[in-house]
Amino acid sequence: MRILLASIFILIFGLLDLFDSPRSVFHRFSAPIQYGLRHSAVVLKDSFKLFHNLNDIRKQNLFLLKENQELKGVIVDLKMAEEENELLRSQLKLKNEEFFDKELLMALVMGNPNDLTGTSLVLDKGTRQGVKVGDNAVVGNVLVGVVSDVSEERCVMDLLVSPQVSITVVNSEPASRAEGLARGDLGTSIKVTRLLPGEKVDEGDIFVSTGRDGRILPGLVIGQVSEVTLESAEPLKSAVLSSLVEYSRLEKVFIILGL
Repeated sequence: MRILLASIFILIFGLLDLFDSPRSVFHRFSAPIQYGLRHSAVVLKDSFKLFHNLNDIRKQNLFLLKENQELKGVIVDLKMAEEENELLRSQLKLKNEEFFDKELLMALVMGNPNDLTGTSLVLDKGTRQGVKVGDNAVVGNVLVGVVSDVSEERCVMDLLVSPQVSITVVNSEPASRAEGLARGDLGTSIKVTRLLPGEKVDEGDIFVSTGRDGRILPGLVIGQVSEVTLESAEPLKSAVLSSLVEYSRLEKVFIILGL
């Protein structure tokens, strides 16, 4: 009954516009609050939208970064493949044109942190690929080392500057043809001894392997003469050779299989 009477009074007051003044006062005070609430809602909505956009941008940036890294990896792989193909082409050209009738196995140079003398390098090929102790390693027609130890997947190559490597060599100059024995000298150079005093050996001459030692393929370039010495206390003279290959920059070599 009370609710019905209240409803009748409200209806009568509404018909007589008795609520206009209170309504106006309420609107006057509530308008700033309503505006503030609406403004806050708009700002909050824009903030959520901005956060969502930033999250999308972050995801896109991560995707582009990943894609960029993948593309860089592909470029590096292509560059390495191009260098490897060029190396293979030059080596196969030499094999077809000259004396290489043996199988060539390309190996990656992995360094050798266990050798403080710097006279040996580890290669990534071993017995599983057919490598044996004594195999010659070349770059082009230049001998760079001899395999001294082999495991299933790795091998150790002694460089020509190692005292463990000795090779019978001959001067490639037709006017000389001086023969001697080349051996690594303290890990820094290659020294040729047993040269007769009367034999002509000049700086710049190229010495190659003779093959007479039965361990090294004949005709491989050993090094270029950088110094010739003749000691009065000895009847023979010697020469110091510099390798035509910079060992510290070696990345790939070819192992001659089946010697």
